[in-house]
Amino acid sequence: MTTDFLQNHPAFVLRLVEHSGREWEHLYDGWGRKEALREYAAQHTDGALPLSLVAMEKAELLGAVSLISDDLPGFEPWNPWLASLFVLPQHRGRGVAAFLVREAEKMLRQNGIRTAYLFTESAQGLFFKLGWQPVEETFCHGHPVTIFKKEFS
Repeated sequence: MTTDFLQNHPAFVLRLVEHSGREWEHLYDGWGRKEALREYAAQHTDGALPLSLVAMEKAELLGAVSLISDDLPGFEPWNPWLASLFVLPQHRGRGVAAFLVREAEKMLRQNGIRTAYLFTESAQGLFFKLGWQPVEETFCHGHPVTIFKKEFS
């Protein structure tokens, strides 16, 4: 399993846009596939944020994760955010999500970032297991979410 910047694999973008729309459009008012495509198109390949990493095996897409700013309305001062962690259903249960989170954490450290955040509706156990600490329970567009934080040395 390897990672690379999503921008280096344009063939993966539309597939991720479709999954992003289905997974997260209920959390953001007025957000959907069109906005996801615009956001993916604006990402960097030099390590600067925003960026997305893809996990691959033999040139096959396994999943993706993003590092962005301002992911959760009402929490704009908290930045950056690990976001859009997604593993294709046929590749779940193989450690792809944990691999992507660790690779994103490496990017954060390389950028000199000392603290990062994320929120999740359903993967609290995964993030707790990876060393992220829950800091607040809140709502995103009416849906309960848990905000996590991680400090990097």
